[in-house]
Amino acid sequence: MNKIIVIGGPSGVGKGTLISDLVRQHPSYQHVTAMTTRPLREGEVQGGNYFHISNAEFQKKLESGEIIEHTVHFGNYYGISKKIVEDILKRGKTPIKDCDYIGLFALRAAFGVENVISIWLDAPFEEVVKRLRGRGGSEQDIYNRINDYHEHVKTSRGHYSHFVNNLDMQQCIKDIITIIEKS
Repeated sequence: MNKIIVIGGPSGVGKGTLISDLVRQHPSYQHVTAMTTRPLREGEVQGGNYFHISNAEFQKKLESGEIIEHTVHFGNYYGISKKIVEDILKRGKTPIKDCDYIGLFALRAAFGVENVISIWLDAPFEEVVKRLRGRGGSEQDIYNRINDYHEHVKTSRGHYSHFVNNLDMQQCIKDIITIIEKS
């Protein structure tokens, strides 16, 4: 079985950009598209980083057991479909997913600790603030994510097995590939 790669880190550290670049450069990896009740951001497409669904639809999928893990961030639900991960594995690809430690624990429980490689992305606070402001969103959303940075690092970082600095994207990708190849 291919390993499942989990990328963690606070909002604005570059998880989404990293995963997009990694998948583009290495076709054997495939992003695990999660479900969310968060509205589409400008430039996003349905089924890209997320399947954007209603609260009612999310609850229905949760009750049916389709969603193996879910969490609430800034008032929106996010969840992982076990079937999506299994389908990626069946095609011989390596699933890669950004998620918090709750999602990490759910994936370890569903697929085995030995089959999940967890990597935490670090970046200086000032750089994260710059990235959050640069990607848009409401002032309240940006404010909430900036305020969440230190708490997220404090409560989540220690649950990941590997740590990579994300100041230079290409170096970050090289570091992650090295971790994956050694695991």
